Amino acid sequence: MKITKLFLTFFVIFFIFTLNSNSSTFENWKNDFKKIAIKRGISELTFDKAMANVKFLPKVIEYDRYQPEFYEDTKTYILKRTSNKKLKIGKNIFRNNESRLKENHTVVHNVNSMAAGPLTIESGITLTVEGNLSIV
Repeated sequence: MKITKLFLTFFVIFFIFTLNSNSSTFENWKNDFKKIAIKRGISELTFDKAMANVKFLPKVIEYDRYQPEFYEDTKTYILKRTSNKKLKIGKNIFRNNESRLKENHTVVHNVNSMAAGPLTIESGITLTVEGNLSIV
């Protein structure tokens, strides 16, 4: 029983010391950060308002240290987060268009169209715009 009490007492003291140490270290960091912010043109009042409720959260540090980007190799990381469906969606973001309009075309009234880069309309070809066309 005495050993249990001794262990428990040691644990509580160690835990409190750790919290105070982290808290003290965080306050030191915050004071150093304030000096940097003020040197870069942030007013003391703005800093104090922005940082008034900021507190040290040990879990955030713990979670930060175990982000998969840091411990998984690239292949594993990508394979876990991508799929053929996502790849197809990504590829469909880009459209390759001819720079020459070789046949008649109409942009209908309820459609938005866009051409990227210079657009040459060949002789005898008609481009009718009833909707919206942007050439960028």
